[in-house]
Amino acid sequence: MNFFMENKTMPSGDMSSPWTGFDFRHFLLGMIALMTSARVAVADPGMYLNRAEIDAIQLKVDAGEAPWTDAYAQVMAATNTALSQPLLSVTFQGDTGNQYSTQAPFCGWTAVDGQSPDCRDGEINLAQDRGDYDVAIQVGDTVRDLGLAYAFTGQSQYADKAIDMIRAWSLDSTTRMLPISSPKAISNAGGRIEIFITMPGYLYGADLISDYEGWDPVEKAGFQDWTRALADHTIANGTGANNFSNWRVVLAASAGALLDDQAMLDFAEDEWKSLIRSQMKGVGSNVAGALSQEVGRAQGLHYSLFALNAMIQGAEILNTRGVDVYDYVGPADLGGGAASLKLALDYIVGFASAEDPVAAFEAARGLVDNGFLGYTQITPITADNSMALFELAYSYWQDPDYLAVLERWGRPIDDIRPMGNVTLTHGNTFELSAVPGLAGDFDSDGDVDGADFLRWQRDGLSSTDLDDWQANFGTLPPEAVSTSVPEPSTGLMMVCCGVCAMRCRRHAAA
Repeated sequence: MNFFMENKTMPSGDMSSPWTGFDFRHFLLGMIALMTSARVAVADPGMYLNRAEIDAIQLKVDAGEAPWTDAYAQVMAATNTALSQPLLSVTFQGDTGNQYSTQAPFCGWTAVDGQSPDCRDGEINLAQDRGDYDVAIQVGDTVRDLGLAYAFTGQSQYADKAIDMIRAWSLDSTTRMLPISSPKAISNAGGRIEIFITMPGYLYGADLISDYEGWDPVEKAGFQDWTRALADHTIANGTGANNFSNWRVVLAASAGALLDDQAMLDFAEDEWKSLIRSQMKGVGSNVAGALSQEVGRAQGLHYSLFALNAMIQGAEILNTRGVDVYDYVGPADLGGGAASLKLALDYIVGFASAEDPVAAFEAARGLVDNGFLGYTQITPITADNSMALFELAYSYWQDPDYLAVLERWGRPIDDIRPMGNVTLTHGNTFELSAVPGLAGDFDSDGDVDGADFLRWQRDGLSSTDLDDWQANFGTLPPEAVSTSVPEPSTGLMMVCCGVCAMRCRRHAAA
């Protein structure tokens, strides 16, 4: 990780000379940040949101400010429905017992019309058995909404109901979904993507109630074991082409965040970067930023947005954990040269903001030698099915083109996939203030750690800000004070001290 040396030149001659505006003090502070940023315990929750962000959003809601107030009302209305949701299980439909099982949505057509092929991209066969998928959507949405309500209100009824849902779906031996070995789930293409897009929302809700004292420790540990088995099986067996791989990353990242499992998070980061390079048309292409495995499909615009939604959600989870891949740019000499998430968003944003996105997409598809195939759009483009990703994009880059998409479709936007009402949780995050204010907490997560130094370096903050960071480094939020924070390794600290002493000796001899 080369965070503090990016675009810098090493000194020559006098060691006291600045390194293009980056002096030796910054070097030492950066070394400390590097050694500790990955080691600082993350207070719960820590997947898509942290406690300080929730408190800051609550201030906006209490003040009646847009876009948060209407979004909050929507979430609470959905949660009131969730409180009366009956328990859900894969055992309540079909005859496959505790295994997750659905039939591929685009197949089974030969039995319907006697025609070939049996599987037809983009054409959903309503005669297929989709029962387990339907309840997986419901359980993910329900637990997520209950988790959000608990996180914002602190009322135990929401956490208790979420735990009831989790017990039925993951723990009770008679109703739980087996996390591994389901032949129609991760080992099957149709079931695989369904698990990948429904379970992150379920885990998100569990993360939001993870600090609830009323959650029985034995049941909580059992749920964590279930999550680990699901994630391990996903990582080992879940690879696939196109958006399957993107959503696999989201599930791995969400499980890693929930379990505080660094190996899972590292896998998600590495895989995310690999997919950016392998799936995207890079700089120099006449469709730079297009996702080559999506644009030519029968629902090319829909699937491009679908894959990008996964990409940006994976980036957001990693960002919450102190790893910034939003600005990652693939090597120019590899496939998908200089590809990036921003490049893909800038390619698709014109279609997303158009009055008729499908017509705009089809017009682009007619360009000469652009790699598109001769398919037409089937599924309509809607705000909740496709556009929530631009809330995340606008909050990160503050690009007016992304805001234009949100204005075109209207806020608040409730994503039908893992994140739910993303306008509430991730709308205009650049307007949020940490609560309570803690000098040096640049990422507003309630503590001052190495991740804040990285944010200071990336955002070009002032030397006064750096003084605040240094003064409060190691400060944790009250709920995390009892969590021990390992000291930087003795060897690395000796290296830093040795370099400092050497520099001081050279300076004295000058």
